[in-house]
Amino acid sequence: MPIRQRLQKIVSASLPRCTLVSLTNRELLFLLFCCVSSFLIQLYFLYKASPPWNTFFEHGLMAIWLAGGKGFVIEESSFFSWAGPSAYRAPLYVAYLAFLMKYLGLSADHYLFAYYIHIVITSLFCFPVYRIAKHIFSPAVAAISVLVLITDYFVITQNFRLLPEVFLTGIMLVLLVNLYKIQVFQLRRYAAFSGFLFGVGALVKPVILTFLPVTLLWLCALRSISLRKRLSCIGLLCTLAIVTVLPWTIRNYVVFNKFIPVDTSFGVNFWQGNNEKATGSLAANDGDSTHWPTPAMEVEMRGMNEAERNEYLIGAGLTFIREHPFDFLVLRLKSLFYFWFTYNYWTHPHPAAFSFDFDLLYFEFSRYYLVLFNLLLIIGTYIAIRNRNEVFLIVGLALAFSALYSLTHAYSILRYCSPLHPALSVLVASALYEPYRRIVERRREPPINGMRQ
Repeated sequence: MPIRQRLQKIVSASLPRCTLVSLTNRELLFLLFCCVSSFLIQLYFLYKASPPWNTFFEHGLMAIWLAGGKGFVIEESSFFSWAGPSAYRAPLYVAYLAFLMKYLGLSADHYLFAYYIHIVITSLFCFPVYRIAKHIFSPAVAAISVLVLITDYFVITQNFRLLPEVFLTGIMLVLLVNLYKIQVFQLRRYAAFSGFLFGVGALVKPVILTFLPVTLLWLCALRSISLRKRLSCIGLLCTLAIVTVLPWTIRNYVVFNKFIPVDTSFGVNFWQGNNEKATGSLAANDGDSTHWPTPAMEVEMRGMNEAERNEYLIGAGLTFIREHPFDFLVLRLKSLFYFWFTYNYWTHPHPAAFSFDFDLLYFEFSRYYLVLFNLLLIIGTYIAIRNRNEVFLIVGLALAFSALYSLTHAYSILRYCSPLHPALSVLVASALYEPYRRIVERRREPPINGMRQ
């Protein structure tokens, strides 16, 4: 075989491997244009919404105390009813906010700078989303995915508060790209880096660990990789994930004398989703906009440290489940609905919970948008599975998050489901592209007796 033909064969054989790492100049220009457009769209909505320029909410409060030199602690306040050393929230985002507070001050302008950082990060989601969609489907579907992403109402508005979901979303997208690289390149370093991303993601928000069993199952099923290499990839991934989280876990054991991998927030969220007043959201069935442990429960928990409070609330939730199994099943269905459609305001309206200037747009448009998004998501998932596209990881990610949040409550804010939207935009794009693909294929069909089929 001539050298030229050999080179052409090598290049053509390597093209599928390059879809995750290479971009043409045209693709790069398109993505840069989309990034700038995404930034401007988010900036407009941010100013239009006029969110409060403060961080006095969980992570922000803990960051204030950390920046003040008190360490990872909680002090009794209007938000917290206990005080002491804390692991109530994962440490990385708290430390990030504390860094901004310590070195940039606490003025509103500097909070605005933090919002700008969030918007820049969200705008960069275009790159991993395009790579994932191009790898699974085609460049055309990838382009549609990015357009869906930058116009996704829930991606745009997830920056209304300084919360870790933006960082979590970015980590998940990079993680998906690296997992597909394991499949394509069969290199162990991608497995190691994926494990590191799992660890870092857990230290941002531990919900990402629900995706770990899905990943391990996917790796076990990769027949294109030898069994020995699959096992080594699984070992590397798990080892790096554990090693990354281990220092914080050891700190928690030293402080609380209990095994707490990351944080202690699951107990209160689990109880809020499983008690006599639960509705499947954070709204209580007596009309309150929120519900916390009763005064009697607070008396019982007095003197407990944070880890003991966590165990107590998990126990209270399990007691309710044992005594009310039917109510538990109904609440899980409600939580699942509220998770995917976000608002408990469908049945329990509490507009006072929001301070935005454009409530009509915020409440009404988002409902109809989610109905359309989720309908296209179902269609796109069906099409991808029918065509045997590699969507196991994306579908598994959505199911893992759904399973966890359906066990607790699905509050009426964006931050629970919105981290899934960038990855799911790939499936929505496949549904949008399908009619065009069918038309093109029909036109290419050879005519039969002078007529098309």
